[in-house]
Amino acid sequence: MGLRIWPERSPSGVAHSAQMWEGDEGILAVWDTDFYTTPVADFDDLQCQMTIFNGSIVYTREGVD
Repeated sequence: MGLRIWPERSPSGVAHSAQMWEGDEGILAVWDTDFYTTPVADFDDLQCQMTIFNGSIVYTREGVD
């Protein structure tokens, strides 16, 4: 799975905001940068601050509360 910053698409092809519901498996990554305003050339410098998997924090960057 790679970086996605666009809306999810339903099976009908209609774009919608990504949503998670009770019982869904989910992965959420919290980044230090706004992907919409950062030039693509700077993406190599992005740092993941936290990763949440199925409701549990599985990674926290050192120094992040």
